[in-house]
Amino acid sequence: MLIFVVMSLSVFSQQAILSLHSDTYNFGRLGEYDGLVSTTFTFTNTGSAPLVLTEVRALCGCTVTKYSEEPITPNKQGWVTVTYNPNGRPGRFSKSIIIKSNAGNGTTHKLTISGEVIAGGRGITKNNNDVNVAVVKEEDNHQTKQPIATKTLPSQVDQNIPLTNSQSINTYVLIIANERYSYLNHVSYAANDGNIFKDYCAKTLGVPEKQIFYYENATFGNIADGIGKLVYCLNNFEGARAIIYYCGHGIPDEKTGQAYLIPTDGKGTNMETCYSLNKLYKTLATTKAQSITYFMDACFTGANKEGSMLVAARGVAIKPKKEALTGKTIVFSASSSDETAMTLESEGHGLFTYYLLKKLQETKGNVTYGELADYINKNVKKDAFLINEKPQTPVVATSPEVEDIWRTMKLK
Repeated sequence: MLIFVVMSLSVFSQQAILSLHSDTYNFGRLGEYDGLVSTTFTFTNTGSAPLVLTEVRALCGCTVTKYSEEPITPNKQGWVTVTYNPNGRPGRFSKSIIIKSNAGNGTTHKLTISGEVIAGGRGITKNNNDVNVAVVKEEDNHQTKQPIATKTLPSQVDQNIPLTNSQSINTYVLIIANERYSYLNHVSYAANDGNIFKDYCAKTLGVPEKQIFYYENATFGNIADGIGKLVYCLNNFEGARAIIYYCGHGIPDEKTGQAYLIPTDGKGTNMETCYSLNKLYKTLATTKAQSITYFMDACFTGANKEGSMLVAARGVAIKPKKEALTGKTIVFSASSSDETAMTLESEGHGLFTYYLLKKLQETKGNVTYGELADYINKNVKKDAFLINEKPQTPVVATSPEVEDIWRTMKLK
């Protein structure tokens, strides 16, 4: 009996152990017509017996795998190369690859690749971990576009998004993230800003997914549709409150000074193709909403986030007219009326949005409006000067009805 136990322990101790160095990889943004992309996962056999991969299989037909076919001796490394074809597969993706082996710590391991394929995109993909610049085909709009900056590695605020067990069943969210414009320069990171803010609304604030109306690269019709849905909810559901997030271009009317959101099909030279900010404020203020909170990561001077003019014929920025707020309205703006709302290249976000998300991450959403405003203001002002050498001062505007209580209000 003793001999049997000793032999069993000896056999058990001599086993292969598959230790993955990483089991996930995010390709970032891929051009649909840029061709195949690949990444290689590595692992070490930390056991005391040879490791043999018996099968490596993708759970979809769009990935191709190659892997170490020879036995991997103890303390040596093996590899699995995964190739993805983005052609014909626009949109976000997450694909799994199964590794089967003789490993004693589990005969099956899973790898995951993810990313986003830009429909019709070309010149976007760079297979490295640096900040990538997309060379987008210029539309026939007689204006040279700036490229879209993309970031392969996710920001720290894109990961470890806090989860809540509670639900904000009375909250309705409208998110408009406009990155790719037909007639104007694109807005770097706007789509990422909108997507991650959506995740925080659902996961951290507990807003049901069906109550989040998300529009990426919204046309005039899309914006009107989203506002219409929000108005219906605020008027028909008891105790409803609203959160509106906008990231994209804004512009003032040269004649009136009134500010406008620019849809992706809008022209800065024609205000009829743009959506009046004053109209938006008034439309929602007349509903039965318990509160209406705006986060506006845009400036309305007529300049873009790089500081140049949206409309070439306009030589200087225009200070937009201050809108009169009514109802129970609070507006968090990325910058004061004569400044530019800038990006934070290192994080792949708008500067204002990054610190909005960071505070939600740090507090798990349990933060007052006053604390949130102070945090955003302090950090955006600091980074804008130290990184971009330009002023950017986030501001909060409120209607008279909530001017004495807004600092104690909460999103959650």
